[in-house]
Amino acid sequence: STHDPVFNCDLLTAERGLDTDWLPQTFDLARFSEHMASRLRHAASLGIQIDVTMKKYLIDLYSLDLNIGSLLATIDRLHL
Repeated sequence: STHDPVFNCDLLTAERGLDTDWLPQTFDLARFSEHMASRLRHAASLGIQIDVTMKKYLIDLYSLDLNIGSLLATIDRLHL
């Protein structure tokens, strides 16, 4: 993948509250590929809080999923 994580997002200010109880409190780097784990270790060495950043990233994905679902439901409802 060519995607580089974005570490300066403010993702917890969505218009509607998102259920975030499912988010893990910490992230085990052993569960990531060596490529991603290496990037996360590098980010941590720069002072980036990996647990906070990964939570924000997952919230972003969750929000995107909800919005795409809403869009698809509207397309279905309008029979487009």
